[in-house]
Amino acid sequence: MLSRKFCPLFLVLFSSLPALSAQSTRLVKDICAKQVGGPDSFPGKAAWFKGKWYFSARDREHGFELRRSDGTASGTELFYEFKPGPGGAHLEELTVAGSLLFFTAKVSGGSKALWVTDGTGAGTRKVKSGSGDFSSPRQLLSWKGVLYFTALTQANGLELWRSPRVSG
Repeated sequence: MLSRKFCPLFLVLFSSLPALSAQSTRLVKDICAKQVGGPDSFPGKAAWFKGKWYFSARDREHGFELRRSDGTASGTELFYEFKPGPGGAHLEELTVAGSLLFFTAKVSGGSKALWVTDGTGAGTRKVKSGSGDFSSPRQLLSWKGVLYFTALTQANGLELWRSPRVSG
């Protein structure tokens, strides 16, 4: 239970928030223009990185892919296409570590892999291990510029992994 001395602080914080209304809450962009019975864009798995939101969403032409937005319709765009066409990729666990954005992606027909981007298309790639390949990365966590995650190898099973320290 909160003590009485904290209650005025909460009142000040919440009373200073702007009132939300129909005029102030708006759609940023209709990524997958809905048709009757058609799919939604299902945006999700977002992370704030280098001044933009990076997230997964789908459209009819590309399927689920990595997108980014500066909060405006004109600044909301397809960032990286994993597989040309509507197949797309299943993206999860977008996690910033230092100056890089890490995430997992399962491209249709493949297995879940760890990916990284520096915020450019050319700087977006699948992460390989220096000591053999791993699979099924999950539980991504950033701490002090290092990415920690769990992954499987045939030799060791499910183990804890880490990236090099990334400045930023």
